[in-house]
Amino acid sequence: MLIKSYLTRYQYLCRFVLTLVAALLIPSIIFINIIVIHSYKEMQKKNGEYYIDITSSFALFFQNQISEMKMKALNISFETRKNPSSALLLSSIKKDPYYYKECVDELAKYRMQDPHLYNIGIFYYGEDYIFTHLTKYNFSGFCELYMNIDKSDTSAINKIKDFFSYNNTHDNNSFRSWNSQCKLLFQVI
Repeated sequence: MLIKSYLTRYQYLCRFVLTLVAALLIPSIIFINIIVIHSYKEMQKKNGEYYIDITSSFALFFQNQISEMKMKALNISFETRKNPSSALLLSSIKKDPYYYKECVDELAKYRMQDPHLYNIGIFYYGEDYIFTHLTKYNFSGFCELYMNIDKSDTSAINKIKDFFSYNNTHDNNSFRSWNSQCKLLFQVI
């Protein structure tokens, strides 16, 4: 009862306070909602751009690494062809099993020249073995050890053999459209 009499007595004051609160609160709520929604959309857009840039820079780094590896392989190939008695020549390796060790030692020398190389190896077309700076592996053993592919998974091993074959049927330019694929991916998400 006391509250009712208080409200009737100061009715104009209560209306004024409610009007003032509504006049300040409603625009504030609308303004804050607009800012929050706009900021959230802007943040999403910036995050999408950031991830596209990061993915593109990774793809560029990966392409550069592949190009560098190709250049190193070409240099090794040219140096081997200049020296007909090289231990890396397939004809030398087929002559005598002693050249297996010589080939491994030669690869170890190339690996020591570049500290960034983790592993270096040679796969000879038409042969079923790979020489690394450590030892000689048969192809399926190499795939099992370094790529975690089971020896019984012949389809995966054949795909990798096809990748390393002379007549490679895989697309070598698969990373050229990486940037546009990333943009499509992030636009879909």
